[in-house]
Amino acid sequence: MSEADLAALDELTVTVWHPWRGETADAFEQLAAAFDAQALYGIDLQVEVRYQGGISEMPTMLTEGINTGELPDVAVMM
Repeated sequence: MSEADLAALDELTVTVWHPWRGETADAFEQLAAAFDAQALYGIDLQVEVRYQGGISEMPTMLTEGINTGELPDVAVMM
C-alpha cells in the first residue's frame, strides 16, 4: 500500500455487528481492543463492536439497517 492509501485509513472506525453474548462476546471485544491498540503501520484504525441481538435477530437488524441506511461495515452471522 502506498503512504496515501495508509493515510486514508488513519482514524477510520470499522463497525462490526455480532450476535454473541457472554464469554464469546467478551473474547471478541478483547480481540478488537487488542487490534486497536496495535496501531499497525502507525494507523489509528478503530474497531467498534456492537451486539445486535442473537443470531435469529441479525437478519432483521440488517434489513432495518438497509431501510434506514445505517449498516455496519462488517456483520458476523455465525
